[in-house]
Amino acid sequence: MRRFITLALAAGLVGVGTLAVAWTASSSPQGSTAPPPAEQRILTIALKAAARLGDPSPVLIQHSAGTRHGANLVASGDGVSGSQWSYLIAERGHFVTTDAQIPGPAAALRGTVITIIVNARTGEITDGGISSRYPHLATLGPVHTDLRR
Repeated sequence: MRRFITLALAAGLVGVGTLAVAWTASSSPQGSTAPPPAEQRILTIALKAAARLGDPSPVLIQHSAGTRHGANLVASGDGVSGSQWSYLIAERGHFVTTDAQIPGPAAALRGTVITIIVNARTGEITDGGISSRYPHLATLGPVHTDLRR
């Protein structure tokens, strides 16, 4: 059973830190092209998120870039609006969260995959989730492997 918590997990991950991405004023309006990825900073935010969710040593971290809308479609199938460029970060490991706001009595959410969507210009974490399904990142754009163990 796939469990995806969008805003609750994203809110919990905002404290992980921000992704400071260098982006010049010469970039296209509305970010029609992705700014150059800050690979080390993407890895840093991914590792901090994984540690906060119970796995300080994920086995795989990858990312792709596209619009926030496209990233959410790939990550969860959710139709979140947004044309700003974002990084979709996907991680494999063993994750658990107990701070998600879920209606009714619920145990901790567990999954082998977390996804994090980060605004490429501001570094803000806008969305995230935990599930057992690894997203097909190539649907969004070229896939970059940040860590493989």
